[in-house]
Amino acid sequence: MSTKIYDAFRLDVPSLLDAYTLVDSFRHQLIPMREELMARRYAGDMISTLDMLALGHMPDLKDQTNPSLYGFVNNNWHEIERELIKGHRSPLHDFGCEIILYPHEGEIYGQMLVEQSSYREAWFDNPSVVDFHYQNQTDGPDNVSEEEWEARSDIWDAIFNRHPSSTMALCGLTITCAPERGLCNRSTIEELRKAAPSYESRLDKVARQAICDMFLRSSSADIEAFRPSDFINFHYRVRNFLDEERGKAYLAEVKESLDSTNALVRELGEDVVMAKLDDLLKKPPVIPECAVPDNLYERRIPHNLKP
Repeated sequence: MSTKIYDAFRLDVPSLLDAYTLVDSFRHQLIPMREELMARRYAGDMISTLDMLALGHMPDLKDQTNPSLYGFVNNNWHEIERELIKGHRSPLHDFGCEIILYPHEGEIYGQMLVEQSSYREAWFDNPSVVDFHYQNQTDGPDNVSEEEWEARSDIWDAIFNRHPSSTMALCGLTITCAPERGLCNRSTIEELRKAAPSYESRLDKVARQAICDMFLRSSSADIEAFRPSDFINFHYRVRNFLDEERGKAYLAEVKESLDSTNALVRELGEDVVMAKLDDLLKKPPVIPECAVPDNLYERRIPHNLKP
């Protein structure tokens, strides 16, 4: 029984050979996209580490001994690569893409196995690729009739019933369009600088984190007893506060304070990339204080424990 068939499609092509040609063309289209995404993520990981050091947060070094910024990020990417090889997910760092083709009764159907949304958008932008997803626990989209929705169910059931295990790879032809492995980037400093997030976006992100840190430090709540879900709720409440007028004004004040004191390194230079983490670690910046919003530290009570 088909349940959730995500990123599924029907190809408006006359034959399996034409379908393969279409996928092969897409595979070549992904090469520069993958390189750009990897450089952007690699630079983003460097910047995130650098900015957390600016807030006084030393990352978990595991078995590393005060590595350089480059060494720390590079070692992390090696570890992520090992986890991907084991079959574990890492959506932000999985740059792979596979397409499975299912010939069925004169038509070519398929699925895309992908984490990167830009790959997905590029594939479905092709006029020969027609959305054909299906979920049996919900009604179909407004632009799909009830009859077509039921027909999709029958088609996907027939496709996956070809093999006793209903394993996708055993029911069709799998084509690797981009490998998820081979992550470790060899970008130059100049390429990393170009791919890095803008100073303005970094300043906004760091200011929000600094505000969270300040609220946590000034809390009388038992933070040690917080569960992961409590911290998630806490961050949601802070975010909601910063979306209000009072919060927006405070966020602007904190950003101005961080900017005026040069709390952030403005760009990735070779001196920064090769510097040891201990040398980049700073004391938490002093930011303007703010009255703590109501209910910020209220712990969420699981439904099964509520009276």
